[in-house]
Amino acid sequence: MALTVSFSEEAYETLLGIGVFIEETWGYYHADKFIQTVYKKIDLIAILPFIYEPILLNSQVRKGVISKHTSFYYQVYQEEIRILFFFDNRQEPLIT
Repeated sequence: MALTVSFSEEAYETLLGIGVFIEETWGYYHADKFIQTVYKKIDLIAILPFIYEPILLNSQVRKGVISKHTSFYYQVYQEEIRILFFFDNRQEPLIT
């Protein structure tokens, strides 16, 4: 049974920012393809929430990979998965 997935406010903001950047840089087609990939990964963690490794600083937070340029961080609860934020990997790392 798949868990419910929810987004934090920061997750919405960071996903929107990355999507807008992709659209402005490479066009609508690539932005749409990126969003489709994001939702495929979200569907995957809803079914297999522990597929990605926990981060070193907090074993409750996991890092999922969307592409070599983009990752997302999430937390698994008993009934829900909470997407914390999306991250452009070309930036300085926040956490590992």
